[in-house]
Amino acid sequence: MKYVLTTQQLSKSYGNLKAVNQLSISVEKGSVYGLLGPNGSGKSTTLSMLLRIVKPTSGSWKWFGDSDHEASIKKIGAIIESPKFYPYLTAYQNLKIVADIKEVSYDHIDQVLKLVGLLERKNDKYQHYSLGMKQRLAIASAMINDPEVLILDEPTNGLDPEGIIQVREIIQEIAANGTTIIMASHLLDEVEKVCSHVLILNKGEAVYNGSLSEMSITNRTIEIAANDMRQLIQVLNEITWVQSFEVDQQKIKVVLNEEVSPEVINQYFYDKGIVLTHLLSIKPKLETLFFELLNTPQDV
Repeated sequence: MKYVLTTQQLSKSYGNLKAVNQLSISVEKGSVYGLLGPNGSGKSTTLSMLLRIVKPTSGSWKWFGDSDHEASIKKIGAIIESPKFYPYLTAYQNLKIVADIKEVSYDHIDQVLKLVGLLERKNDKYQHYSLGMKQRLAIASAMINDPEVLILDEPTNGLDPEGIIQVREIIQEIAANGTTIIMASHLLDEVEKVCSHVLILNKGEAVYNGSLSEMSITNRTIEIAANDMRQLIQVLNEITWVQSFEVDQQKIKVVLNEEVSPEVINQYFYDKGIVLTHLLSIKPKLETLFFELLNTPQDV
Protein backbone atom coordinates (compact mmCIF):
# COMPACT_ATOMS: atom_id res chain seq x y z
CA MET A 1 0.00 0.00 0.00
CA LYS A 2 1.62 3.23 -1.19
CA TYR A 3 -0.95 5.71 0.12
CA VAL A 4 -2.61 5.80 3.53
CA LEU A 5 -5.00 8.55 2.42
CA THR A 6 -6.52 9.69 -0.86
CA THR A 7 -9.18 12.36 -1.37
CA GLN A 8 -11.18 13.13 -4.48
CA GLN A 9 -12.58 16.65 -4.91
CA LEU A 10 -13.30 16.90 -1.19
CA SER A 11 -15.31 20.05 -0.50
CA LYS A 12 -17.02 21.80 2.38
CA SER A 13 -19.24 24.87 2.06
CA TYR A 14 -20.94 26.98 4.69
CA GLY A 15 -23.58 28.83 2.70
CA ASN A 16 -21.71 30.80 0.03
CA LEU A 17 -18.37 30.29 1.78
CA LYS A 18 -16.24 27.49 0.34
CA ALA A 19 -14.10 26.43 3.30
CA VAL A 20 -12.49 23.60 1.27
CA ASN A 21 -12.85 23.45 -2.50
CA GLN A 22 -12.35 20.22 -4.50
CA LEU A 23 -9.31 19.00 -2.62
CA SER A 24 -7.64 15.98 -4.22
CA ILE A 25 -4.52 14.73 -2.44
CA SER A 26 -2.61 11.53 -1.72
CA VAL A 27 -0.57 10.97 1.43
CA GLU A 28 2.22 8.42 1.13
CA LYS A 29 2.72 5.82 3.81
CA GLY A 30 5.56 6.75 6.18
CA SER A 31 5.59 10.42 5.22
CA VAL A 32 5.30 13.45 7.49
CA TYR A 33 2.69 15.53 5.70
CA GLY A 34 2.31 19.18 6.66
CA LEU A 35 -0.79 21.32 6.10
CA LEU A 36 0.06 25.01 5.80
CA GLY A 37 -2.03 28.08 5.15
CA PRO A 38 -3.26 31.37 6.60
CA ASN A 39 -6.05 31.44 9.16
CA GLY A 40 -9.27 30.38 7.48
CA SER A 41 -7.49 28.53 4.68
CA GLY A 42 -9.27 25.25 5.43
CA LYS A 43 -6.64 23.26 7.35
CA SER A 44 -8.76 22.36 10.39
CA THR A 45 -11.88 21.84 8.26
CA THR A 46 -9.97 19.35 6.11
CA LEU A 47 -8.76 17.38 9.13
CA SER A 48 -12.23 17.43 10.67
CA MET A 49 -13.77 15.96 7.51
CA LEU A 50 -11.15 13.22 7.37
CA LEU A 51 -11.99 12.28 10.97
CA ARG A 52 -15.76 12.38 10.37
CA ILE A 53 -16.21 15.31 12.74
CA VAL A 54 -17.52 17.51 9.92
CA LYS A 55 -19.60 16.16 7.05
CA PRO A 56 -18.29 17.18 3.60
CA THR A 57 -20.56 18.95 1.13
CA SER A 58 -19.22 16.82 -1.70
CA GLY A 59 -16.32 14.61 -2.68
CA SER A 60 -14.90 11.50 -1.05
CA TRP A 61 -11.88 10.10 0.73
CA LYS A 62 -10.35 6.76 1.56
CA TRP A 63 -8.11 5.69 4.42
CA PHE A 64 -5.83 2.76 3.57
CA GLY A 65 -7.67 2.32 0.25
CA ASP A 66 -10.92 1.52 2.08
CA SER A 67 -14.21 3.43 2.03
CA ASP A 68 -15.19 1.93 5.41
CA HIS A 69 -14.36 5.01 7.47
CA GLU A 70 -15.55 3.53 10.76
CA ALA A 71 -13.05 0.68 10.56
CA SER A 72 -10.28 2.97 9.35
CA ILE A 73 -10.66 5.45 12.22
CA LYS A 74 -9.51 2.74 14.64
CA LYS A 75 -6.10 2.81 12.94
CA ILE A 76 -5.74 6.56 13.46
CA GLY A 77 -4.64 8.63 16.44
CA ALA A 78 -5.58 12.31 16.44
CA ILE A 79 -5.37 15.54 18.39
CA ILE A 80 -7.72 18.11 16.88
CA GLU A 81 -8.71 19.89 20.07
CA SER A 82 -7.11 19.76 23.50
CA PRO A 83 -8.07 16.42 25.10
CA LYS A 84 -10.25 16.64 28.17
CA PHE A 85 -8.13 15.12 30.92
CA TYR A 86 -9.21 14.99 34.56
CA PRO A 87 -7.05 17.46 36.50
CA TYR A 88 -7.26 15.55 39.80
CA LEU A 89 -6.11 12.25 38.25
CA THR A 90 -2.56 11.24 37.43
CA ALA A 91 -1.23 10.92 33.89
CA TYR A 92 -1.37 7.14 34.19
CA GLN A 93 -4.96 7.17 35.45
CA ASN A 94 -6.04 9.51 32.63
CA LEU A 95 -4.46 7.24 30.03
CA LYS A 96 -6.25 4.24 31.54
CA ILE A 97 -9.53 6.04 30.79
CA VAL A 98 -8.37 6.74 27.23
CA ALA A 99 -7.43 3.07 26.84
CA ASP A 100 -10.91 2.04 28.03
CA ILE A 101 -12.55 4.38 25.51
CA LYS A 102 -10.40 3.05 22.67
CA GLU A 103 -10.87 -0.52 23.90
CA VAL A 104 -7.17 -1.31 24.16
CA SER A 105 -5.19 -2.84 27.01
CA TYR A 106 -3.16 -0.91 29.57
CA ASP A 107 0.03 -2.65 28.49
CA HIS A 108 0.95 0.17 26.11
CA ILE A 109 0.61 3.03 28.63
CA ASP A 110 4.15 2.98 30.04
CA GLN A 111 5.56 2.73 26.53
CA VAL A 112 3.78 5.85 25.25
CA LEU A 113 4.62 7.74 28.44
CA LYS A 114 8.29 6.89 27.86
CA LEU A 115 7.96 8.02 24.24
CA VAL A 116 6.84 11.50 25.30
CA GLY A 117 9.25 11.75 28.23
CA LEU A 118 6.66 11.49 31.01
CA LEU A 119 7.26 8.01 32.40
CA GLU A 120 8.94 9.33 35.55
CA ARG A 121 6.04 11.74 36.07
CA LYS A 122 3.25 9.26 35.40
CA ASN A 123 1.99 9.38 38.99
CA ASP A 124 1.81 13.19 39.09
CA LYS A 125 -1.62 14.77 38.82
CA TYR A 126 -2.50 16.38 35.51
CA GLN A 127 -3.24 19.72 37.18
CA HIS A 128 0.43 19.98 38.18
CA TYR A 129 1.69 19.55 34.60
CA SER A 130 3.12 22.43 32.59
CA LEU A 131 1.58 23.34 29.23
CA GLY A 132 4.33 21.47 27.42
CA MET A 133 3.80 18.35 29.54
CA LYS A 134 0.05 18.50 28.92
CA GLN A 135 0.65 18.61 25.17
CA ARG A 136 3.03 15.65 25.38
CA LEU A 137 0.43 13.71 27.36
CA ALA A 138 -2.06 14.49 24.60
CA ILE A 139 0.31 12.94 22.06
CA ALA A 140 0.66 9.91 24.33
CA SER A 141 -3.13 9.52 24.42
CA ALA A 142 -3.26 9.64 20.61
CA MET A 143 -0.56 6.96 20.37
CA ILE A 144 -2.03 4.58 22.93
CA ASN A 145 -3.71 2.38 20.30
CA ASP A 146 -0.46 2.19 18.28
CA PRO A 147 -2.01 3.94 15.26
CA GLU A 148 -0.77 3.68 11.69
CA VAL A 149 -1.50 7.40 11.19
CA LEU A 150 -1.15 10.26 13.68
CA ILE A 151 -3.05 13.49 12.99
CA LEU A 152 -1.99 16.66 14.81
CA ASP A 153 -3.62 20.09 14.58
CA GLU A 154 -1.19 22.82 15.68
CA PRO A 155 0.80 20.50 18.00
CA THR A 156 3.16 23.26 19.22
CA ASN A 157 0.59 26.03 19.57
CA GLY A 158 1.26 28.17 22.66
CA LEU A 159 4.44 26.33 23.68
CA ASP A 160 7.69 28.02 24.64
CA PRO A 161 10.85 27.30 22.60
CA GLU A 162 11.84 24.38 24.83
CA GLY A 163 8.37 22.85 24.53
CA ILE A 164 8.41 23.26 20.75
CA ILE A 165 11.74 21.44 20.53
CA GLN A 166 10.47 18.60 22.74
CA VAL A 167 7.32 18.09 20.65
CA ARG A 168 9.35 18.29 17.44
CA GLU A 169 11.70 15.56 18.65
CA ILE A 170 8.74 13.36 19.64
CA ILE A 171 7.19 13.79 16.19
CA GLN A 172 10.50 12.90 14.54
CA GLU A 173 10.84 9.78 16.70
CA ILE A 174 7.28 8.66 15.94
CA ALA A 175 7.90 9.17 12.22
CA ALA A 176 11.20 7.28 12.41
CA ASN A 177 9.28 4.27 13.75
CA GLY A 178 7.16 4.20 10.57
CA THR A 179 4.00 6.02 11.65
CA THR A 180 2.57 8.34 9.00
CA ILE A 181 2.01 11.83 10.41
CA ILE A 182 -0.37 14.50 9.11
CA MET A 183 0.02 17.81 10.91
CA ALA A 184 -1.44 21.26 10.47
CA SER A 185 0.72 24.13 11.65
CA HIS A 186 1.22 27.85 11.16
CA LEU A 187 4.90 27.58 12.17
CA LEU A 188 6.68 27.29 8.83
CA ASP A 189 10.05 26.71 10.43
CA GLU A 190 8.75 23.68 12.33
CA VAL A 191 7.10 22.21 9.22
CA GLU A 192 10.36 22.64 7.32
CA LYS A 193 12.27 20.77 10.05
CA VAL A 194 9.96 17.77 10.40
CA CYS A 195 7.87 17.37 7.23
CA SER A 196 8.76 15.47 4.07
CA HIS A 197 5.67 16.62 2.15
CA VAL A 198 3.50 19.72 2.35
CA LEU A 199 0.04 20.87 1.28
CA ILE A 200 -0.37 24.63 1.11
CA LEU A 201 -3.96 25.84 1.25
CA ASN A 202 -5.27 29.29 0.45
CA LYS A 203 -8.98 30.08 0.71
CA GLY A 204 -9.81 26.39 0.69
CA GLU A 205 -7.81 25.54 -2.42
CA ALA A 206 -4.49 23.74 -2.80
CA VAL A 207 -1.78 26.02 -4.20
CA TYR A 208 0.96 23.42 -3.72
CA ASN A 209 0.93 19.71 -2.95
CA GLY A 210 4.11 17.66 -3.01
CA SER A 211 7.48 17.03 -1.43
CA LEU A 212 9.52 19.82 0.12
CA SER A 213 12.53 18.90 -2.01
CA GLU A 214 10.53 19.24 -5.24
CA MET A 215 9.10 22.52 -4.00
CA SER A 216 12.59 23.95 -3.54
CA ILE A 217 13.48 23.28 -7.16
CA THR A 218 10.99 25.95 -8.23
CA ASN A 219 13.40 28.59 -6.94
CA ARG A 220 16.85 28.16 -8.53
CA THR A 221 19.39 30.37 -6.83
CA ILE A 222 23.18 29.99 -6.81
CA GLU A 223 26.05 31.95 -5.32
CA ILE A 224 29.26 32.34 -7.35
CA ALA A 225 32.60 34.16 -7.22
CA ALA A 226 35.82 34.39 -9.23
CA ASN A 227 39.15 36.19 -8.99
CA ASP A 228 38.09 38.56 -11.78
CA MET A 229 34.66 39.70 -10.63
CA ARG A 230 34.38 42.34 -13.35
CA GLN A 231 34.76 39.75 -16.09
CA LEU A 232 32.33 37.43 -14.25
CA ILE A 233 29.64 40.16 -14.18
CA GLN A 234 30.20 40.88 -17.87
CA VAL A 235 29.61 37.22 -18.78
CA LEU A 236 26.54 37.00 -16.52
CA ASN A 237 24.92 39.79 -18.52
CA GLU A 238 25.21 37.65 -21.65
CA ILE A 239 23.77 34.35 -20.33
CA THR A 240 20.22 33.48 -21.41
CA TRP A 241 19.55 31.16 -18.44
CA VAL A 242 20.33 33.89 -15.91
CA GLN A 243 17.17 35.64 -14.78
CA SER A 244 18.84 38.17 -12.50
CA PHE A 245 21.87 38.62 -10.26
CA GLU A 246 22.94 40.74 -7.33
CA VAL A 247 26.49 41.56 -6.27
CA ASP A 248 27.04 41.10 -2.54
CA GLN A 249 30.58 42.03 -1.45
CA GLN A 250 32.87 39.33 -2.90
CA LYS A 251 30.07 37.04 -4.08
CA ILE A 252 27.25 37.22 -6.61
CA LYS A 253 23.77 35.78 -5.96
CA VAL A 254 22.28 34.54 -9.24
CA VAL A 255 18.66 33.54 -9.91
CA LEU A 256 18.37 31.10 -12.83
CA ASN A 257 15.30 30.84 -15.05
CA GLU A 258 15.90 27.13 -15.67
CA GLU A 259 17.56 24.24 -13.89
CA VAL A 260 21.29 24.09 -14.66
CA SER A 261 23.63 21.59 -12.99
CA PRO A 262 26.77 22.80 -11.14
CA GLU A 263 28.90 20.86 -13.65
CA VAL A 264 27.38 22.75 -16.59
CA ILE A 265 27.78 26.09 -14.81
CA ASN A 266 31.44 25.41 -14.01
CA GLN A 267 32.17 24.30 -17.56
CA TYR A 268 30.38 27.29 -19.08
CA PHE A 269 32.48 29.81 -17.20
CA TYR A 270 35.67 27.82 -17.75
CA ASP A 271 35.04 27.96 -21.51
CA LYS A 272 34.74 31.72 -21.15
CA GLY A 273 38.14 31.85 -19.45
CA ILE A 274 36.77 32.19 -15.91
CA VAL A 275 37.63 29.83 -13.07
CA LEU A 276 34.97 29.94 -10.36
CA THR A 277 36.43 30.13 -6.87
CA HIS A 278 32.99 29.69 -5.28
CA LEU A 279 29.81 27.93 -6.41
CA LEU A 280 26.96 27.20 -4.01
CA SER A 281 23.35 26.17 -4.62
CA ILE A 282 21.08 28.05 -2.22
CA LYS A 283 18.01 26.23 -1.00
CA PRO A 284 15.20 28.74 -0.41
CA LYS A 285 13.50 28.73 2.98
CA LEU A 286 9.97 27.38 3.12
CA GLU A 287 8.82 30.81 4.31
CA THR A 288 10.00 32.40 1.03
CA LEU A 289 8.30 29.78 -1.11
CA PHE A 290 5.15 29.93 1.02
CA PHE A 291 4.63 33.65 0.51
CA GLU A 292 5.50 33.40 -3.17
CA LEU A 293 2.80 30.77 -3.67
CA LEU A 294 0.26 32.85 -1.76
CA ASN A 295 1.47 35.91 -3.67
CA THR A 296 1.59 37.75 -0.36
CA PRO A 297 4.26 40.24 0.77
CA GLN A 298 6.35 38.74 3.58
CA ASP A 299 5.93 41.79 5.82
CA VAL A 300 2.14 41.40 5.94
